[in-house]
Amino acid sequence: MPNTPERKSEARIKYEVLRDFGNLDWCRIWNAATGVARPIGNPEAVVRYGVPGQGDVTGILYPGTRLEIETKTAKGKQRKAQENYQAMIESLGGIYILARSTDDVTNHEAIRQAEKRWLQDHPATSAAG
Repeated sequence: MPNTPERKSEARIKYEVLRDFGNLDWCRIWNAATGVARPIGNPEAVVRYGVPGQGDVTGILYPGTRLEIETKTAKGKQRKAQENYQAMIESLGGIYILARSTDDVTNHEAIRQAEKRWLQDHPATSAAG
């Protein structure tokens, strides 16, 4: 089964985003897990982590802009909590990208501007990190 955009899982898209953008001088990103766990030794206890609706990947764009990336399959839809989180991030000046492929990240204007500004401010370094 080919890994065409129509067939890629959210996990695969997230992996590719982290792989392609996780080691750049002008962009710092990391996995942003959410979920529920039960501590060993206390199975009745529940520990929740992450923020409901947050992106799958979070980080910072040069020169200090908050970045959230939500990965979705070609047909995937945002949940209401994700839409609310997107609205909050954008209302506070952050960047939120709904990525169905790495192209959605690469082609986002904020990504291009962060790289361009980094290169202007750091002419002796490469964009590739």
